[in-house]
Amino acid sequence: MQNLDLNGHHQTTLEGIFRHPIERNLEWHDASSLLGRLGTITERKSGEFEVRIGARHLMLTRPSTKDLDVEDVRRLQVFLRDGGFDPTADAAAGSPEQDDEGAELDCVVLIDHEQARLFLLRGEDPPELPTLLTPSDRQGFHRHVQHRGNGNQDGRRGPEDVDFYERVATDLKASARIVVLTDGKGNSSAGAFLVGYLSRHHPEIGRRVVISENVQVSRLSDREIVAEGRKLLAPLSVTAG
Repeated sequence: MQNLDLNGHHQTTLEGIFRHPIERNLEWHDASSLLGRLGTITERKSGEFEVRIGARHLMLTRPSTKDLDVEDVRRLQVFLRDGGFDPTADAAAGSPEQDDEGAELDCVVLIDHEQARLFLLRGEDPPELPTLLTPSDRQGFHRHVQHRGNGNQDGRRGPEDVDFYERVATDLKASARIVVLTDGKGNSSAGAFLVGYLSRHHPEIGRRVVISENVQVSRLSDREIVAEGRKLLAPLSVTAG
């Protein structure tokens, strides 16, 4: 994170914006005061507020209550993280976790739009119970094709649940090498979105993704997921050796 001369109140607000799960009582007054310290915040004739930090800008609408809604907090997270103001960034890509013999642990991620299952690989040991993460919009209602007023489909997809991918990134911070198993292609692939999200927002973690492979997500058991991850990593281990 950039070196900032923030007072205690501003520092607390900044940390609150990046807290997980997302804070639901972040006050507009506190957030706007912080944004004014980091850059400028100006009310426009439209009633929106334009935030500028360097060459980057973000438009916000003042909430009807004193607290920011969850979607605006998410937008602030992305805006501030891209500008280098994420207080969790220094710890986001920590040292890889190790087993009892000091070997760094790889991770296999099975992800679709309903859940992510994360498996740490401990040598040839049987798989442990995975870490299970789910998005707030688990049924994907906000990712369905949007409809125009006349009922015709326009083919556009709704926004992804950024908080879901941020939680996955947090749980991957101590992995040495990462294998992403997913289904779907292009914009329909949660795995492709995760890889892109890590590259943009957590490049140190993103560089640890060594393989991304399409699989039949719903048909794989935990043992099969781990076996597939080990199989994909095996040639890399031989090359590294």
